[in-house]
Amino acid sequence: MQPPTSGDIVVAHAPADASLASYYALALRTQGAGASPYSPPGGQSPQSIASQVRNSRALVVLVTDPAPAWAAGLLAGYRELMAAERWRRISIVRRGAGQLSPEMQGLPWIEASDKPVEEVAAEILSMLAATPTPAAKATGAPVRRRTATPSPAGPAQWPTSQPIDQPFGDGLLTRRSLLIGGLGVAALGAVALGTTAVLTRGFGLLSGGGGATTGAVVPPLAFTASGNTLFAVELATGKLRWGFTADATIRPADSSTQGVIYAISESGTLYALKTADGKPLWQSSIPGPVKVRPVVVGGLIYTGSDDHNVYALNTRDGSVKWKFQTGDAVEARPVIANGVVYIGSNDHNVYALGAVDGSQVWKFTTGGQVYSSAAVDSDAIYIGSDDKRLWKLRISDGHERWHFTTGNHVSSSPALTSDMVYFGSQDGAVYAVPVGGASHATWRTSTGGAVYSSPVVANDMIFVGSSNHTIYALGTTDGKSRWTYKTGAAVNGRFVVANGVVYANSDALYALNAADGTKAWQFSADGKTGYFSPGITQ
Repeated sequence: MQPPTSGDIVVAHAPADASLASYYALALRTQGAGASPYSPPGGQSPQSIASQVRNSRALVVLVTDPAPAWAAGLLAGYRELMAAERWRRISIVRRGAGQLSPEMQGLPWIEASDKPVEEVAAEILSMLAATPTPAAKATGAPVRRRTATPSPAGPAQWPTSQPIDQPFGDGLLTRRSLLIGGLGVAALGAVALGTTAVLTRGFGLLSGGGGATTGAVVPPLAFTASGNTLFAVELATGKLRWGFTADATIRPADSSTQGVIYAISESGTLYALKTADGKPLWQSSIPGPVKVRPVVVGGLIYTGSDDHNVYALNTRDGSVKWKFQTGDAVEARPVIANGVVYIGSNDHNVYALGAVDGSQVWKFTTGGQVYSSAAVDSDAIYIGSDDKRLWKLRISDGHERWHFTTGNHVSSSPALTSDMVYFGSQDGAVYAVPVGGASHATWRTSTGGAVYSSPVVANDMIFVGSSNHTIYALGTTDGKSRWTYKTGAAVNGRFVVANGVVYANSDALYALNAADGTKAWQFSADGKTGYFSPGITQ
């Protein structure tokens, strides 16, 4: 990792706070101050880290961890530099449940838990403009303390009252330039995007339902999660509207409901957030880890957990309506159709459960773990398994109609037309197989990597991604390439195709012209990439 260069304000942070640190750096840059996030490399001493960034002019330490030993060690490494006024300014920002060590209590700090990031950025600049503060000996009282209300319990939350008005698109800094540069340019650094994206219905978010809000009309929004942060961006432009930081990696539902977006963290915390501004309405929890995006149907939120259970929770408060225990972790996304929940488990089974009460309708045992989600038609479901097969099961009782064998695991979720089922395999190919079954595929198109992505069919084309960093548009009849688009990381989720635009997640959320693959915009945010899918409200 390259350290920030001379002239930067360094926003030092733990790895889990990368998205929040990037947002602080952006807020500082919009106010004319060069700033870059910086996560100290693991395995290096604080003194070594201090020497790497000694030319930078100021330090902001972001504290959200309840026990930030890393922050105390970081400050110890900078003590000599601060005492010599090589670090000319320092500020500590506490957010959420972060606790201040005696070392930090002896330095200027800001309580930021319930303040917009832009307001805190102004306080940081005001504090950094004061007389240089050498490293202080540990004391029980802060040198300078700006307090608001006491820090609330639970995870830190991002600002909602003053969203940053900065466009995302082609004129972005690269990840490298964000990390090594920050020369007072009010531009947004594009770094790795994470996992999921969903799209709201757009207008009509101002009335009705528990998430009703007042004020200006909210444009159609896309929600995409990067690590533990949920972003809301404008669908037409990719411009950031707001962000929300959860207690762990977060995955939103594939659609908003009555002005509310539901999202669940890997630790099992379920959030109900207003789509207009990201303010939380409530939160609840189930045992985790949870690696399944929630699905919202008929007043219930369906998900699965590594505790072996399928859950249905109430949209009004997150209380558990029912749960059903399988024999292993549940990491496949549920599909709800005709009052039945179809879902796979790592115990090798596909389950059909009553959507209202969770009672078992039937189960079918495959030869491997089931990460695929089902595609459902009038009389059958189609679902993949790690036994290398795509299965067609009778919808009434789960009996096998046929199976098709590939060269590796099938975790891709299939797409259906009236006569064909399309799916990917980790053998690196996309398949087209007749819905009536066949010993050989109608066509098979190889990519340069494993296909975890789930195909989407639109406009006589199949849109699908590969772990070789490529988005493909293939002809439905022959599987031949119509266009491709190269991204910066694996493309492993299902896309959304709407109004002539393909929305796809990789190292960024991309909006591409469906006809020719030209880019309309991309949104990038600090975090880790993931395999999860975009979605859209119909």
